[in-house]
Amino acid sequence: MLVVARDDDGIVGFGLGRPLAADPQWQQLLVRAATSVVLGLFAVASAARAFYAELGFHAVGSIVISGDRRLDLLAR
Repeated sequence: MLVVARDDDGIVGFGLGRPLAADPQWQQLLVRAATSVVLGLFAVASAARAFYAELGFHAVGSIVISGDRRLDLLAR
Protein backbone atom coordinates (compact mmCIF):
# COMPACT_ATOMS: atom_id res chain seq x y z
CA MET A 1 0.00 0.00 0.00
CA LEU A 2 1.30 3.45 -0.89
CA VAL A 3 -0.13 6.64 0.60
CA VAL A 4 0.86 10.00 -0.87
CA ALA A 5 0.49 13.41 0.80
CA ARG A 6 0.05 16.40 -1.49
CA ASP A 7 -0.34 20.14 -1.21
CA ASP A 8 -0.95 22.76 -3.89
CA ASP A 9 2.65 22.47 -5.10
CA GLY A 10 2.67 18.68 -5.48
CA ILE A 11 3.78 15.66 -3.45
CA VAL A 12 5.18 16.50 0.00
CA GLY A 13 5.54 13.01 1.47
CA PHE A 14 4.60 9.36 1.25
CA GLY A 15 4.12 6.28 3.36
CA LEU A 16 4.64 2.71 2.25
CA GLY A 17 2.88 -0.07 4.11
CA ARG A 18 2.16 -3.77 3.94
CA PRO A 19 -0.09 -6.18 5.85
CA LEU A 20 1.69 -7.52 8.93
CA ALA A 21 -0.76 -10.17 10.14
CA ALA A 22 0.82 -13.02 8.14
CA ASP A 23 4.45 -12.00 8.67
CA PRO A 24 5.95 -13.82 11.70
CA GLN A 25 9.13 -11.71 11.75
CA TRP A 26 7.13 -8.50 12.08
CA GLN A 27 4.83 -10.04 14.68
CA GLN A 28 7.81 -10.99 16.89
CA LEU A 29 9.13 -7.42 16.71
CA LEU A 30 5.71 -5.91 17.47
CA VAL A 31 5.34 -8.09 20.57
CA ARG A 32 8.87 -7.22 21.69
CA ALA A 33 8.27 -3.51 21.15
CA ALA A 34 4.98 -3.62 23.14
CA THR A 35 3.76 -0.57 21.28
CA SER A 36 1.34 0.43 18.58
CA VAL A 37 3.76 2.77 16.77
CA VAL A 38 6.48 1.05 14.76
CA LEU A 39 8.40 2.78 11.97
CA GLY A 40 10.62 1.19 9.39
CA LEU A 41 13.53 3.20 8.03
CA PHE A 42 16.07 2.17 5.44
CA ALA A 43 19.42 1.67 7.15
CA VAL A 44 20.95 4.55 5.18
CA ALA A 45 18.37 7.09 6.44
CA SER A 46 20.52 8.52 9.24
CA ALA A 47 18.90 11.99 9.19
CA ALA A 48 15.42 10.48 9.53
CA ARG A 49 16.63 8.19 12.34
CA ALA A 50 18.03 11.21 14.24
CA PHE A 51 14.74 13.08 13.78
CA TYR A 52 12.67 10.20 15.14
CA ALA A 53 15.08 9.71 18.05
CA GLU A 54 14.33 13.30 19.07
CA LEU A 55 10.65 12.35 19.10
CA GLY A 56 11.32 9.46 21.48
CA PHE A 57 11.60 6.54 19.06
CA HIS A 58 14.18 3.81 19.79
CA ALA A 59 15.53 0.86 17.80
CA VAL A 60 13.77 -2.47 18.34
CA GLY A 61 15.36 -4.50 15.55
CA SER A 62 15.80 -4.77 11.82
CA ILE A 63 14.62 -6.95 8.96
CA VAL A 64 15.84 -7.61 5.45
CA ILE A 65 13.34 -6.73 2.75
CA SER A 66 13.29 -7.25 -1.00
CA GLY A 67 16.58 -6.66 -2.74
CA ASP A 68 18.54 -7.50 0.43
CA ARG A 69 17.97 -4.00 1.81
CA ARG A 70 17.92 -3.63 5.60
CA LEU A 71 14.98 -1.89 7.23
CA ASP A 72 15.66 -0.66 10.77
CA LEU A 73 12.61 -0.69 13.04
CA LEU A 74 11.93 2.05 15.56
CA ALA A 75 9.19 2.10 18.22
CA ARG A 76 7.75 4.58 20.64
